[in-house]
Amino acid sequence: MTPGDGSGVRGPASAARALGRALDGAGAESREVRDAVRKFVETVTFASADEIRGMLREVLAEDWTALPPWARNLAYRLACLQRPDDPELLREAAADLLCFGPAWDAEAEDLKRRAAEPEQWFSGRTRLRCSEGTRHGTAGCLPEMRGRYGDMRPLNDAAWWERHEAVVRVVPDDSSLPAVSALPPTGLIYSARMHGKEMRDSDGVFTQFYEALRLPDYFGWNWNALRDCLTDLHWIRAEHFLVTIDDADAVLCESAEERVILFRALDDAVKFWAGKPEIPGQGKITFQVVLVCPPDAP
Repeated sequence: MTPGDGSGVRGPASAARALGRALDGAGAESREVRDAVRKFVETVTFASADEIRGMLREVLAEDWTALPPWARNLAYRLACLQRPDDPELLREAAADLLCFGPAWDAEAEDLKRRAAEPEQWFSGRTRLRCSEGTRHGTAGCLPEMRGRYGDMRPLNDAAWWERHEAVVRVVPDDSSLPAVSALPPTGLIYSARMHGKEMRDSDGVFTQFYEALRLPDYFGWNWNALRDCLTDLHWIRAEHFLVTIDDADAVLCESAEERVILFRALDDAVKFWAGKPEIPGQGKITFQVVLVCPPDAP
């Protein structure tokens, strides 16, 4: 639901048309224009990326000059902030920027570069992999993941409680895990264990996180909402969090772009909690993520 004129594309599109009419029929400093600008900014700010794209395509198809460059740039920027790893959206935004002269060329080239990255990362690599001969993670499970989703490191023991590097751990499911290393530290611990085979699409991902982390009712069931919740967790009384995803090779196996978003969100959450200062009277909160995958994942 967007503020104003109903839900879906209708709200942003109505605000965009109203802005265009005001700019065509009134002076730049008129109250009508100011009200139309305020309404447009308010509406696109609360619209989803799909609603923004729908509005732009619908309104610009009717009249390509209906919106001034600042309004188009604002709309695309807000959509790209919601979907920073959506190649199609990034290319669309870049193409629109190139329509307004060389002043925007650098920004457009940056968007095109970002659009190409997920496709390069995932050409022929849409699944998590454990390299041949690394059944115990010594040479590295998922070596191609590191530096792409964030900082992910293979580990053949359960020493994530002892080591505090801000990294996501990747572990073959046949690893030998020393019991001493696996024992958790003193303090309240919350363990959220998820099933990768139930996370083949975004709905499955959100459901698993909603249930395992007891996300609040206001959870928005989108990637931004998940990021926000992973760096909040105030509703769980714990000092240490362990998020484990079994069968990680099955997670979002048909959507390379969304997989990037998920694993980057996990990597960002690990780094967020690692860098968060100790709260007086509460102690240091630790947040660990472990991805478990078969050593011979295809």
